[in-house]
Amino acid sequence: FWEMGDTGPCGPCTEIHVDCRTPEERAAVAGKDLVNNDHPQVIEIWNNVFIQFNRLKDV
Repeated sequence: FWEMGDTGPCGPCTEIHVDCRTPEERAAVAGKDLVNNDHPQVIEIWNNVFIQFNRLKDV
């Protein structure tokens, strides 16, 4: 879920990653364990944010 801040646009999001490691490296460690861990061969190439809500300030 993506939020711009305490108030404002927000909504569900998804990230698309590419795993450029060799088959042997993939067999040793699952790519999902390397996502968002700054691994140089598991790269985020896209981020889709579906802004469908507007968070208001609590009163």
